[in-house]
Amino acid sequence: MMEARRFVPFLLILSGFFYFVLRDQQTSPQVDEPEDVLISMIQALKAGDVPGLLRCFGGELGRRLEGIIERQEGADLERWLKRRGQAVKGLAILNKESRGADEVMVFTETVYEGRNKRQSFLLRREDGRWRVVRSDFEAVSDWETDFGKPIQEVG
Repeated sequence: MMEARRFVPFLLILSGFFYFVLRDQQTSPQVDEPEDVLISMIQALKAGDVPGLLRCFGGELGRRLEGIIERQEGADLERWLKRRGQAVKGLAILNKESRGADEVMVFTETVYEGRNKRQSFLLRREDGRWRVVRSDFEAVSDWETDFGKPIQEVG
C-alpha cells in the first residue's frame, strides 16, 4: 500500500508531461518554406526516389510527371534520376518574389561540375505544402523529354 502511494505522484507527473508534449506537437504549425521543397527535390533526385520527387511537384507539371512515371519501368527511371542527381553539386537560392499569399517565384543557381546554370521555380501552396508548378530546371525538362515522348520524337 505504501509503495502505491509513492508511485501515484510519479505516474501523474509523467502523464502530465506526455499530455503537454503531445498537445504541443499537434498545435505547433509545421514550418514550411518554399525553398524546402527545392532541397527535397534535389535530395529525391540524387536518391532516385521517384515518389519523393513527385511529392515536390503540383499543378499541371505534377500531373504530367505522374503520367510519365506510369509509363516507365521503375528501375530505369530510378537510375536515370540518380545519374541526373549526381550531376547536381549544389543549389543556391538567389532571390524569392512573392506572387501572392500562396505563390512564389524562386530564382536559383544550380552548380554542376564545370558550370553553373540559373533557373527559376514557380511554387504554389497546394494541400498545405509548397510544390513546384513550373520550372526551367534541366532535370525536369530532360525528364519530360526523355521519358515523356516516344523515342522517335527525342533527339
